[in-house]
Amino acid sequence: MAFTVEDFQDLLALLREHPDWRQQLWALLASEELLRLPGEVKAFREEFRVFRDETFAAFRKETEERFRQVEAQIAALAEAQRRHYEEFAAYRAETERRFAELREEVTAARAEADRRFAELAEAQRRTEERVGRLEEAVERLAEAQRRHYEEFAAHRQEFLAYRVEADRRFAELAEAQRRTEERVGRLEEAVERLAEAQRRHYEEFAAHRVETDRRFAELAEAQRRHYEEFVALRREFQEHRREFELLKNDVGILKDNDLRRRYGERAAAYFGRPDFRRIRVLSAQEVTEALRRALRAKAISPEAFEDARLTDIVIQGRRKGRPLYLVLEVSWVVDRADVERAVRRAEIFQKVLGEVWPGVAGARFTEGARALLQQMKEAGQPIVVAQDGQVDWPGGG
Repeated sequence: MAFTVEDFQDLLALLREHPDWRQQLWALLASEELLRLPGEVKAFREEFRVFRDETFAAFRKETEERFRQVEAQIAALAEAQRRHYEEFAAYRAETERRFAELREEVTAARAEADRRFAELAEAQRRTEERVGRLEEAVERLAEAQRRHYEEFAAHRQEFLAYRVEADRRFAELAEAQRRTEERVGRLEEAVERLAEAQRRHYEEFAAHRVETDRRFAELAEAQRRHYEEFVALRREFQEHRREFELLKNDVGILKDNDLRRRYGERAAAYFGRPDFRRIRVLSAQEVTEALRRALRAKAISPEAFEDARLTDIVIQGRRKGRPLYLVLEVSWVVDRADVERAVRRAEIFQKVLGEVWPGVAGARFTEGARALLQQMKEAGQPIVVAQDGQVDWPGGG
């Protein structure tokens, strides 16, 4: 049975009543490549848009970050030059190294931009290839149309309209490509301006470095003069301090001698008690003779003899009917060493004279001396303490 014009009109009426049939009929009539064409065009446009946005956004962000780093490094360099002139030479070498690295980074950035531009050109080439393939597909479609003209006569107008739409889309793609090329050109101009600004910044920094060198040279000269003045003042101060130390030592010796004289002359008044009577101070000759006898008897060593004969005052008396000797170290300021020396010399005289107590006398006592006296008191070790004429006996007795 032949397919007549009336049958064709009936088919058209059915397709108008059932739009979903048209899609099914188109799927049967159109080739597979023609069906994939709209989706491929849309996917290609989306892929190209994402690549373009990501490429330029990443490049712009990286460029801005690197120049912020450059500005921060230049600010840090200027501040470091102001604070640390002594380290300026080493720091300048480090700065030059960093600028070399920066120049290498800029060169690398430009190389990266060139590489990305090459990638973009490659993408453009691939785009042209894909457009060529699309053109070939269109040509194949025209060939198919020529072969099946009689069969698709009713759909020619719809196909022509689709071709017009494809041309319009290709025109939009070409316009987008043109805008992309313009943006690439502007980006190249921006890179060139960036390089020019970097060159100007480097020239300004070089001029600033020359001025900084001059100022630091002036500062070094001023510091040298100040150091010479300081050395002279320190030398003068040291001379005055030596004179003061000598004067202080002389005054200390005078105070110690006066204090020894007072305790030696008024020993009976200071140390006399109802249970300590018949007090007298042994002369230096008596002390030396007693020590010599002990040395000959080998009761003490030569070192102990030399140490004990320098004792300040040796007091003889009777306590509770028995002889008792006080070995007294006298100093204007009694320190821990005075207390230890009194105890050590009392132990030597214990071998020479019999029962001996150590004693210290002075106007002031250091914290170390007071701490040691407190330890001896808690341990029950006897020692006589005299301060400003007030005598503290062991056990408060």
